[in-house]
Amino acid sequence: MKKRSFASVAAVMTAAAIGVTACGGGASQPTTAAPTAAEAKEPAEGNKEEAEASGGSWQVGNIEEVSYKVSTSAKSSTLDIPGYGAGIKYFCEEVEKRSGGKVKMQLFLDAQLGGSADEMIGGCTTGAFEFITLNQGSWGDYTDGFMPFNIPFLFDSKEIAYEFMDGEQGRIIRDKIIEDTGVRVLCFYDMGYRHLTNDKRTVKTADDIKGLKVRTQADPYQMAPFEAMGASVTTTAYSELFSALQQGLVDAQENPLSNIVINKYYEVQDYMTLTGHTYSLTTMAVSEDVWQSMSPDLQALMEEVARDSVALCREGLATSEAEDLETLKGVMEVYEPTEEEKATFKEACQPCWEDIKASIGEERFSGIINEIERIKASIK
Repeated sequence: MKKRSFASVAAVMTAAAIGVTACGGGASQPTTAAPTAAEAKEPAEGNKEEAEASGGSWQVGNIEEVSYKVSTSAKSSTLDIPGYGAGIKYFCEEVEKRSGGKVKMQLFLDAQLGGSADEMIGGCTTGAFEFITLNQGSWGDYTDGFMPFNIPFLFDSKEIAYEFMDGEQGRIIRDKIIEDTGVRVLCFYDMGYRHLTNDKRTVKTADDIKGLKVRTQADPYQMAPFEAMGASVTTTAYSELFSALQQGLVDAQENPLSNIVINKYYEVQDYMTLTGHTYSLTTMAVSEDVWQSMSPDLQALMEEVARDSVALCREGLATSEAEDLETLKGVMEVYEPTEEEKATFKEACQPCWEDIKASIGEERFSGIINEIERIKASIK
């Protein structure tokens, strides 16, 4: 699949850079996720000892004073909800706190600095801002690094997904993204399985999807499974999805439970099917040029905070998903397919596996499948 060039969005990036300047001037102020300098830890010997006690290799005294902008499409309401929003907030707060206030993380929420992949990835690589959070599906025009998470019905459980992304395959994904985009993914924040909602009928099998107008993310390999099941697929912008559903421009959409609740899609959708067709991630990422400009101690601090924020996200996700599911059961018809019914979805999507194998090559595809089989055997 041909990937997009950043040169094609130069004008957009110029506009994004202007927007960042305006934000600094007060037109649109960032959300300050971190405590004040007075509240932060003092850059004293205690920080060094604490870092070493927790396995960290950095020292506050060796960290430079610097300020970074973090661009995200996450809404402020997500930051206090267990899961990826809490992970984003924690990352920004803890980098400031553990650096003794030397590092400032300015968090710009709700796509203030741009929400499309062009704006986010392009802005990160051209210096409009240094950090971004971006769902894996939004990277699709620039890299196939996230391909494993686009293979439908690949992960039978969260435990398999966790070990996969934490191991060698996770490193391969990160390296591929750096190579293709010039952006380094520091960590993966789990959002859980993606499920289908619609306003037409109860979907029990793959046949029930035929004819539905389904919105997916702008990644050909996320579109492919629904096309294989006979849907008409569109890639309406996430920020415009509620309106598109409300106006009947699309019949259906697929998202993790948290996004369905946060965006109140249940107000314009009557049916949800727990398809769990792919496992969804969002990422905390930084320009590779910016990363290479950091001192080794700041890099080590960032990596430590990233690991801790992932643990926080995963711990909270189990609680939030259970609560979200109960909420949705109260406002929608929620259907959980039987094993036989779920098999119809898997069978319909099987051609996608072959297409992905042809796209990424036998060696890489086999590496993914072999790792999944290894993990399954290890956790039995």
